[in-house]
Amino acid sequence: MLMKQCRCGKIIPLGIKYCDKCKQISERNKSERNKFYDENLRKNKNTYGSKRWKQLSILCSNKFNGMDIYKLYKYGIIKQGELSHHVIEINEDESKIYDIDNLIWLTDGSHKEIHKEYRKGGQAKINMQDYLFKIIERYIEDYEI
Repeated sequence: MLMKQCRCGKIIPLGIKYCDKCKQISERNKSERNKFYDENLRKNKNTYGSKRWKQLSILCSNKFNGMDIYKLYKYGIIKQGELSHHVIEINEDESKIYDIDNLIWLTDGSHKEIHKEYRKGGQAKINMQDYLFKIIERYIEDYEI
């Protein structure tokens, strides 16, 4: 079996990112960062913390069978999603906050990739939004939802 060195120096199998101790530290730090973000920086925190949003997010996950369809159609990779994403952002159109047709289920990595395009603004953002709506439509057609 191929081995590598963890960031702490411990020898671990190649396919593992961190040893158990470093993994716990990393997860704790991520949890603390997420908590700080939610409490201090998150826009629309009342929306994302609401019971209605949580139920809608579950519906979004179910709609796409828990899959990140962005990864599926762009890269041909089947990956379990983690979060709901507004294709048309809340600050663009508040009426779409609870619109299931404006949501897509993604992994955190896909979410970051999409927002990278959104931050470019202009045509790049419009192209990404169009692409997301097209793959939502394609998924519905492919799987006859």
